Amino acid sequence: DTITIKVPSIDSKQFIKTQFDIKNICKSFRAIPLETTKESIIGSIDKVVLHDSLIFVGDFSIQKAIFIFNKEGRFIRKISRQGKGPAEYRFSIRNFWIDKSEDIIHIVDSDRSQVIYTNFFGDLLEYKMIKLFGSDLYQNYNDSIMHFYVNGRKNSDLLKDIGLKNNEEYNLYILKNGKAIKKYFPINSKNTVLYESTNNFFPLDKNLFFRPTYDYRIFELSHYDSLFCKYFFQFPGYNRFKRHDWFYPSQKKSISEVSTSKNHISLSKFSINNHYLFVNAICNRYGFNILYNRQTKEIHYGLAGYASSFGLIVGIDNHSILFAKDHRAVSTEKIDHLFIGNNDNINNPISEDDNPTLIIGSLN
Repeated sequence: DTITIKVPSIDSKQFIKTQFDIKNICKSFRAIPLETTKESIIGSIDKVVLHDSLIFVGDFSIQKAIFIFNKEGRFIRKISRQGKGPAEYRFSIRNFWIDKSEDIIHIVDSDRSQVIYTNFFGDLLEYKMIKLFGSDLYQNYNDSIMHFYVNGRKNSDLLKDIGLKNNEEYNLYILKNGKAIKKYFPINSKNTVLYESTNNFFPLDKNLFFRPTYDYRIFELSHYDSLFCKYFFQFPGYNRFKRHDWFYPSQKKSISEVSTSKNHISLSKFSINNHYLFVNAICNRYGFNILYNRQTKEIHYGLAGYASSFGLIVGIDNHSILFAKDHRAVSTEKIDHLFIGNNDNINNPISEDDNPTLIIGSLN
Protein backbone atom coordinates (compact mmCIF):
# COMPACT_ATOMS: atom_id res chain seq x y z
CA ASP A 1 0.00 0.00 0.00
CA THR A 2 1.19 3.50 -0.81
CA ILE A 3 0.19 5.84 2.03
CA THR A 4 0.25 9.53 1.10
CA ILE A 5 0.03 12.06 3.92
CA LYS A 6 -0.13 15.76 3.13
CA VAL A 7 1.42 17.19 6.26
CA PRO A 8 0.95 20.97 6.63
CA SER A 9 4.02 23.18 6.45
CA ILE A 10 6.15 22.99 9.58
CA ASP A 11 6.00 26.79 9.77
CA SER A 12 2.23 26.98 9.81
CA LYS A 13 -0.02 27.17 12.84
CA GLN A 14 -2.04 24.39 11.23
CA PHE A 15 0.84 21.96 11.81
CA ILE A 16 1.26 22.92 15.48
CA LYS A 17 -2.48 22.59 16.12
CA THR A 18 -2.91 19.29 14.27
CA GLN A 19 -4.54 16.91 16.75
CA PHE A 20 -4.91 13.16 16.58
CA ASP A 21 -8.71 12.92 16.33
CA ILE A 22 -8.99 10.03 18.74
CA LYS A 23 -12.70 10.45 19.51
CA ASN A 24 -13.55 9.48 15.93
CA ILE A 25 -11.38 6.36 16.17
CA CYS A 26 -12.32 4.97 19.59
CA LYS A 27 -15.89 4.27 20.67
CA SER A 28 -15.20 4.20 24.43
CA PHE A 29 -12.44 4.73 26.98
CA ARG A 30 -11.48 3.07 30.24
CA ALA A 31 -8.99 4.53 32.73
CA ILE A 32 -6.81 2.21 34.81
CA PRO A 33 -4.64 3.89 37.49
CA LEU A 34 -1.46 1.85 37.86
CA GLU A 35 -0.89 1.13 41.55
CA THR A 36 2.02 2.97 43.15
CA THR A 37 4.16 1.03 45.62
CA LYS A 38 7.83 1.15 46.53
CA GLU A 39 8.51 -1.65 44.06
CA SER A 40 6.25 -0.44 41.26
CA ILE A 41 7.38 3.16 40.69
CA ILE A 42 7.63 3.67 36.90
CA GLY A 43 10.09 6.17 35.47
CA SER A 44 8.57 6.32 32.01
CA ILE A 45 6.19 4.19 29.97
CA ASP A 46 7.83 3.13 26.72
CA LYS A 47 5.60 0.21 25.77
CA VAL A 48 2.41 -1.47 27.00
CA VAL A 49 1.14 -4.93 26.08
CA LEU A 50 -2.21 -6.44 27.16
CA HIS A 51 -2.44 -10.21 27.58
CA ASP A 52 -5.48 -11.93 29.11
CA SER A 53 -5.94 -10.30 32.54
CA LEU A 54 -2.41 -8.86 32.68
CA ILE A 55 -0.86 -5.53 31.71
CA PHE A 56 2.85 -5.45 30.86
CA VAL A 57 4.52 -2.03 31.10
CA GLY A 58 8.05 -1.52 29.76
CA ASP A 59 10.30 1.18 31.24
CA PHE A 60 13.34 0.83 29.02
CA SER A 61 15.79 3.50 30.16
CA ILE A 62 14.93 4.73 33.68
CA GLN A 63 13.90 1.72 35.77
CA LYS A 64 15.10 -0.66 33.01
CA ALA A 65 12.39 -3.14 33.90
CA ILE A 66 9.06 -4.65 32.91
CA PHE A 67 6.19 -4.13 35.37
CA ILE A 68 3.21 -6.46 35.48
CA PHE A 69 -0.22 -5.28 36.70
CA ASN A 70 -3.62 -6.93 36.67
CA LYS A 71 -6.52 -5.53 34.65
CA GLU A 72 -7.56 -3.30 37.57
CA GLY A 73 -4.07 -1.79 37.77
CA ARG A 74 -2.96 -3.65 40.90
CA PHE A 75 0.79 -4.25 40.94
CA ILE A 76 1.87 -7.89 40.64
CA ARG A 77 5.63 -7.92 40.08
CA LYS A 78 8.65 -6.25 38.51
CA ILE A 79 10.98 -8.12 36.15
CA SER A 80 14.50 -6.78 35.85
CA ARG A 81 17.69 -8.52 34.79
CA GLN A 82 20.09 -5.61 34.92
CA GLY A 83 23.69 -6.61 35.61
CA LYS A 84 26.96 -7.73 34.05
CA GLY A 85 26.48 -11.49 34.08
CA PRO A 86 25.09 -13.94 31.54
CA ALA A 87 21.48 -13.24 30.48
CA GLU A 88 21.68 -9.76 31.99
CA TYR A 89 21.61 -6.35 30.30
CA ARG A 90 24.06 -3.65 31.29
CA PHE A 91 22.45 -0.42 30.13
CA SER A 92 18.83 -0.58 29.03
CA ILE A 93 16.11 -2.69 27.47
CA ARG A 94 15.74 -2.20 23.75
CA ASN A 95 12.30 -3.79 23.45
CA PHE A 96 10.19 -6.66 24.72
CA TRP A 97 7.63 -9.04 23.25
CA ILE A 98 5.04 -11.32 24.81
CA ASP A 99 4.67 -14.80 23.34
CA LYS A 100 0.98 -15.11 24.09
CA SER A 101 0.80 -18.78 23.18
CA GLU A 102 3.63 -19.85 25.48
CA ASP A 103 3.43 -17.12 28.18
CA ILE A 104 7.04 -16.11 27.60
CA ILE A 105 8.60 -12.64 27.76
CA HIS A 106 11.25 -11.86 25.12
CA ILE A 107 13.58 -9.09 26.37
CA VAL A 108 15.78 -7.52 23.68
CA ASP A 109 19.20 -6.16 24.67
CA SER A 110 20.90 -4.60 21.64
CA ASP A 111 24.01 -3.57 23.61
CA ARG A 112 25.06 -7.20 24.10
CA SER A 113 23.14 -8.45 21.02
CA GLN A 114 21.00 -10.90 22.94
CA VAL A 115 17.42 -11.94 23.54
CA ILE A 116 16.57 -12.98 27.12
CA TYR A 117 13.56 -15.25 27.66
CA THR A 118 11.72 -15.40 31.00
CA ASN A 119 8.37 -16.65 32.21
CA PHE A 120 5.84 -14.29 33.76
CA PHE A 121 7.48 -14.78 37.17
CA GLY A 122 10.81 -13.49 35.85
CA ASP A 123 12.52 -16.89 35.92
CA LEU A 124 15.18 -17.25 33.23
CA LEU A 125 14.31 -19.82 30.56
CA GLU A 126 17.08 -19.20 28.04
CA TYR A 127 19.11 -16.49 26.35
CA LYS A 128 20.47 -16.27 22.81
CA MET A 129 23.44 -14.10 21.91
CA ILE A 130 25.44 -13.33 18.77
CA LYS A 131 28.89 -11.79 18.45
CA LEU A 132 27.93 -8.85 16.26
CA PHE A 133 27.32 -5.16 16.92
CA GLY A 134 23.78 -4.25 15.94
CA SER A 135 20.78 -2.04 16.41
CA ASP A 136 18.01 -4.58 16.81
CA LEU A 137 17.32 -8.29 16.67
CA TYR A 138 14.42 -10.69 16.86
CA GLN A 139 14.19 -14.43 17.48
CA ASN A 140 11.38 -16.69 18.60
CA TYR A 141 11.93 -18.83 21.68
CA ASN A 142 11.66 -22.21 19.94
CA ASP A 143 13.36 -21.22 16.68
CA SER A 144 16.85 -21.41 15.23
CA ILE A 145 16.20 -18.38 12.99
CA MET A 146 17.43 -14.97 14.16
CA HIS A 147 16.79 -11.66 12.37
CA PHE A 148 19.63 -9.25 13.03
CA TYR A 149 19.71 -5.58 12.01
CA VAL A 150 22.97 -3.62 11.75
CA ASN A 151 22.88 0.13 11.43
CA GLY A 152 26.26 1.81 11.24
CA ARG A 153 28.51 -0.23 13.54
CA LYS A 154 31.54 -1.75 11.84
CA ASN A 155 31.46 -5.57 11.99
CA SER A 156 34.07 -6.57 9.42
CA ASP A 157 36.24 -8.46 11.91
CA LEU A 158 33.23 -10.41 13.21
CA LEU A 159 31.46 -11.25 9.96
CA LYS A 160 33.50 -14.44 9.52
CA ASP A 161 31.78 -15.79 12.64
CA ILE A 162 28.47 -15.87 10.74
CA GLY A 163 30.03 -17.34 7.61
CA LEU A 164 30.58 -14.19 5.50
CA LYS A 165 33.78 -13.53 3.61
CA ASN A 166 35.47 -10.53 1.99
CA ASN A 167 34.00 -8.14 4.58
CA GLU A 168 30.51 -8.31 3.09
CA GLU A 169 28.38 -5.89 5.11
CA TYR A 170 24.59 -5.61 5.08
CA ASN A 171 21.87 -3.93 7.09
CA LEU A 172 19.81 -7.08 7.60
CA TYR A 173 20.94 -10.63 8.19
CA ILE A 174 18.80 -13.73 8.58
CA LEU A 175 20.77 -16.25 10.60
CA LYS A 176 20.14 -19.92 11.19
CA ASN A 177 22.04 -21.51 14.06
CA GLY A 178 24.35 -18.48 14.05
CA LYS A 179 25.18 -18.57 10.32
CA ALA A 180 23.89 -16.16 7.66
CA ILE A 181 21.42 -17.72 5.23
CA LYS A 182 20.05 -14.45 3.81
CA LYS A 183 21.32 -10.88 3.69
CA TYR A 184 19.68 -7.64 2.52
CA PHE A 185 20.63 -3.99 1.92
CA PRO A 186 24.41 -3.89 1.31
CA ILE A 187 26.25 -1.15 3.22
CA ASN A 188 29.71 0.17 3.91
CA SER A 189 29.94 1.02 7.60
CA LYS A 190 33.41 2.57 7.39
CA ASN A 191 33.68 5.75 9.45
CA THR A 192 30.07 5.60 10.59
CA VAL A 193 28.54 5.53 14.05
CA LEU A 194 25.49 3.69 15.30
CA TYR A 195 22.24 5.64 15.15
CA GLU A 196 19.70 4.08 17.49
CA SER A 197 16.17 4.02 16.14
CA THR A 198 13.29 3.02 18.38
CA ASN A 199 12.31 -0.29 16.84
CA ASN A 200 12.93 -2.13 13.59
CA PHE A 201 11.02 -5.42 14.04
CA PHE A 202 7.42 -6.17 14.89
CA PRO A 203 5.97 -9.72 14.96
CA LEU A 204 2.37 -10.40 13.98
CA ASP A 205 1.00 -13.94 13.93
CA LYS A 206 3.52 -16.01 11.96
CA ASN A 207 5.01 -13.09 10.03
CA LEU A 208 7.58 -10.50 10.98
CA PHE A 209 7.52 -6.87 9.85
CA PHE A 210 10.72 -4.88 9.41
CA ARG A 211 11.49 -1.17 9.04
CA PRO A 212 14.94 0.00 7.92
CA THR A 213 16.24 3.22 9.42
CA TYR A 214 16.32 6.28 7.10
CA ASP A 215 13.53 4.74 5.04
CA TYR A 216 9.82 5.25 4.28
CA ARG A 217 9.16 1.55 3.72
CA ILE A 218 7.90 -1.24 5.96
CA PHE A 219 8.70 -4.76 4.79
CA GLU A 220 7.17 -8.12 5.56
CA LEU A 221 9.45 -11.10 6.21
CA SER A 222 7.46 -14.17 5.32
CA HIS A 223 8.54 -17.70 6.25
CA TYR A 224 12.10 -16.47 6.75
CA ASP A 225 12.97 -16.60 3.06
CA SER A 226 11.21 -13.71 1.35
CA LEU A 227 11.26 -9.98 1.93
CA PHE A 228 8.84 -7.63 0.22
CA CYS A 229 7.67 -4.06 0.69
CA LYS A 230 4.27 -4.01 2.37
CA TYR A 231 3.80 -0.27 3.02
CA PHE A 232 5.36 2.80 1.46
CA PHE A 233 4.84 6.29 2.93
CA GLN A 234 4.84 9.49 0.92
CA PHE A 235 5.01 12.99 2.43
CA PRO A 236 4.63 15.50 -0.45
CA GLY A 237 6.85 18.51 0.11
CA TYR A 238 9.19 16.71 2.51
CA ASN A 239 12.37 14.69 2.06
CA ARG A 240 13.36 11.63 4.04
CA PHE A 241 16.49 11.56 6.13
CA LYS A 242 19.26 9.79 4.26
CA ARG A 243 22.23 8.00 5.68
CA HIS A 244 24.74 10.53 4.39
CA ASP A 245 22.68 13.35 5.94
CA TRP A 246 23.37 11.88 9.39
CA PHE A 247 26.96 10.81 8.91
CA TYR A 248 28.31 12.95 6.10
CA PRO A 249 26.30 16.22 6.26
CA SER A 250 26.45 18.14 3.01
CA GLN A 251 27.39 21.81 2.83
CA LYS A 252 29.32 21.42 6.10
CA LYS A 253 26.15 21.33 8.16
CA SER A 254 26.33 19.75 11.59
CA ILE A 255 24.32 16.62 12.29
CA SER A 256 22.13 18.59 14.73
CA GLU A 257 21.31 21.09 11.97
CA VAL A 258 20.39 18.30 9.60
CA SER A 259 18.24 16.44 12.15
CA THR A 260 16.16 19.54 12.83
CA SER A 261 15.78 20.52 9.20
CA LYS A 262 12.28 21.70 8.36
CA ASN A 263 12.00 19.79 5.09
CA HIS A 264 12.84 16.31 6.39
CA ILE A 265 10.59 13.63 7.87
CA SER A 266 11.89 10.43 9.46
CA LEU A 267 9.90 7.37 10.55
CA SER A 268 10.70 6.59 14.18
CA LYS A 269 8.78 3.47 15.26
CA PHE A 270 5.81 1.39 14.25
CA SER A 271 3.27 -1.15 15.53
CA ILE A 272 0.91 -3.31 13.51
CA ASN A 273 -2.12 -5.49 14.21
CA ASN A 274 -4.76 -7.26 12.14
CA HIS A 275 -6.63 -4.02 11.49
CA TYR A 276 -4.27 -1.06 11.89
CA LEU A 277 -0.75 0.16 11.22
CA PHE A 278 0.50 2.72 13.74
CA VAL A 279 3.59 4.81 12.95
CA ASN A 280 5.42 7.59 14.74
CA ALA A 281 7.33 10.09 12.60
CA ILE A 282 9.60 13.04 13.40
CA CYS A 283 9.79 16.40 11.66
CA ASN A 284 11.93 19.25 13.00
CA ARG A 285 11.82 17.77 16.53
CA TYR A 286 8.05 17.49 16.35
CA GLY A 287 6.66 13.99 16.58
CA PHE A 288 3.38 13.03 15.02
CA ASN A 289 1.33 9.83 14.99
CA ILE A 290 -0.09 8.09 11.94
CA LEU A 291 -2.87 5.51 12.24
CA TYR A 292 -3.66 3.65 9.02
CA ASN A 293 -6.68 1.36 8.71
CA ARG A 294 -5.45 -1.66 6.77
CA GLN A 295 -8.97 -2.58 5.60
CA THR A 296 -10.58 0.76 4.76
CA LYS A 297 -7.31 2.64 3.91
CA GLU A 298 -8.45 5.50 6.16
CA ILE A 299 -5.65 7.67 7.55
CA HIS A 300 -5.55 9.59 10.84
CA TYR A 301 -2.57 11.64 11.93
CA GLY A 302 -1.66 14.35 14.39
CA LEU A 303 1.04 15.60 16.73
CA ALA A 304 2.46 12.89 18.96
CA GLY A 305 2.05 14.85 22.17
CA TYR A 306 -0.98 14.26 24.33
CA ALA A 307 -3.61 13.21 21.82
CA SER A 308 -6.88 15.03 22.53
CA SER A 309 -5.76 15.16 26.21
CA PHE A 310 -6.10 11.37 26.49
CA GLY A 311 -2.38 10.80 26.86
CA LEU A 312 0.66 9.60 24.99
CA ILE A 313 0.06 6.59 22.73
CA VAL A 314 2.15 3.71 24.13
CA GLY A 315 0.64 0.66 22.48
CA ILE A 316 -1.94 -0.80 20.15
CA ASP A 317 -3.55 -4.22 19.90
CA ASN A 318 -6.34 -5.70 17.79
CA HIS A 319 -9.06 -4.04 19.84
CA SER A 320 -7.55 -0.98 21.54
CA ILE A 321 -5.23 1.98 21.50
CA LEU A 322 -3.31 2.36 24.75
CA PHE A 323 -2.53 5.78 26.23
CA ALA A 324 -0.38 6.72 29.22
CA LYS A 325 -1.35 9.76 31.26
CA ASP A 326 1.46 10.88 33.56
CA HIS A 327 0.14 13.06 36.37
CA ARG A 328 3.70 13.94 37.37
CA ALA A 329 4.21 15.94 34.17
CA VAL A 330 3.27 19.56 34.78
CA SER A 331 1.79 20.11 31.33
CA THR A 332 -0.75 17.28 31.42
CA GLU A 333 -4.40 17.75 32.21
CA LYS A 334 -6.24 15.93 34.97
CA ILE A 335 -8.52 13.10 33.92
CA ASP A 336 -10.67 12.83 37.03
CA HIS A 337 -13.79 13.08 34.84
CA LEU A 338 -13.00 9.65 33.41
CA PHE A 339 -13.56 8.08 36.82
CA ILE A 340 -17.02 9.50 37.47
CA GLY A 341 -19.69 6.82 37.23
CA ASN A 342 -17.23 4.17 36.08
CA ASN A 343 -17.46 1.19 38.41
CA ASP A 344 -14.51 -0.54 36.77
CA ASN A 345 -12.08 2.12 37.97
CA ILE A 346 -10.65 3.13 41.30
CA ASN A 347 -12.52 6.17 42.60
CA ASN A 348 -9.80 7.47 44.93
CA PRO A 349 -8.36 10.89 44.01
CA ILE A 350 -5.18 10.81 41.95
CA SER A 351 -2.03 12.15 43.58
CA GLU A 352 0.62 14.04 41.65
CA ASP A 353 3.15 11.42 42.86
CA ASP A 354 1.19 8.41 41.63
CA ASN A 355 2.17 6.21 38.74
CA PRO A 356 0.75 7.12 35.33
CA THR A 357 -2.80 6.13 34.47
CA LEU A 358 -3.32 3.78 31.54
CA ILE A 359 -6.26 4.70 29.30
CA ILE A 360 -7.61 2.02 26.98
CA GLY A 361 -9.52 3.29 23.98
CA SER A 362 -11.68 0.65 22.32
CA LEU A 363 -11.31 0.89 18.55
CA ASN A 364 -14.41 1.25 16.39
